[in-house]
Amino acid sequence: RKILSELKLESLYNKKISSLNNSMKQLLLFVIALLHSPKVLLIDDAFIMLNDAHKKLIFNYLIGLKKKNGLTIVHFTSDMNGVINSDCLYLLENFMIKVRGKPLELFCDDQMFYQSNLEVPFMIDLSTKLKLYGLIDNLYLDMEELVDKIWK
Repeated sequence: RKILSELKLESLYNKKISSLNNSMKQLLLFVIALLHSPKVLLIDDAFIMLNDAHKKLIFNYLIGLKKKNGLTIVHFTSDMNGVINSDCLYLLENFMIKVRGKPLELFCDDQMFYQSNLEVPFMIDLSTKLKLYGLIDNLYLDMEELVDKIWK
């Protein structure tokens, strides 16, 4: 109940699993995974079925657990939007580490991602191009912040 409450998902408490849609089932799986306060959380493309609001909710909750409890999160995904705020990104190819480093630094070499059939997050791609044309000086992850910078 505590985790459901912290995630503002109390409405799931008395529901039958069979009555939940796939997105709600995925959220419930996160709650179940966190029940025993793990030290390491392994997730594999677990955000794929969530809408943006739920992704943000879970990301923020996991970041809070990371800071508060030292939770280590290992996230396997092909969705590069979900790794922007990661401490370290490992790009694997044929079961080997192709490159590793801080995501924002690695995203600047967008060709490496395209060669691996991965898309650089839209905001990184846009910021990189605007920076290339001298319209901005920094990378922006937030659309509103970027728009404010350009139109000021």
